[in-house]
Amino acid sequence: YADLWFLYQLERETKPKIVIEFGSGCSTVIIAQALADNGVGHITSIDAQDAWAEVTKSSVPDELEAYCEVVYSPVVEEEFASIPVFRHSNVPDLRPDFLYLDGPTLRPGRQVVVDPVIIEDGFQDGFVMAVDGRLANVDFLNDHLKRDYLVRRHWFSSRTVFRLKH
Repeated sequence: YADLWFLYQLERETKPKIVIEFGSGCSTVIIAQALADNGVGHITSIDAQDAWAEVTKSSVPDELEAYCEVVYSPVVEEEFASIPVFRHSNVPDLRPDFLYLDGPTLRPGRQVVVDPVIIEDGFQDGFVMAVDGRLANVDFLNDHLKRDYLVRRHWFSSRTVFRLKH
């Protein structure tokens, strides 16, 4: 619950208008609720497992549907800078001001999702990204994102937050 509360509070603080989430689930509903409480925003949650995307869609309360969309997007296994990575095959063309990286499921030998690096040119001013655990992915992002970010690890919530510097 502390992780979800952390995410809710971060959404309330940053007041994003366009959110992309990689890995749907309870967090999708929490983010949608925060956006509703803010009175503005929309989350596009992208999941690599069709069944999980369907479970999430059916879990979104009617009053939050206007704030939320769940998209199924299988992952492709690739290499990026000689590192084995996952990349989602169907990422909507959005310019997010918030990104939450919590999927897909990682496995030994493939601990990185490259999508944030690929879509970085579309990050808006004031952009914030939260990464759930995934320390190898955090290190990868630190090495491969082109823009300048303030990076803070929140050990109590196992999250790392990237804030785009002006």
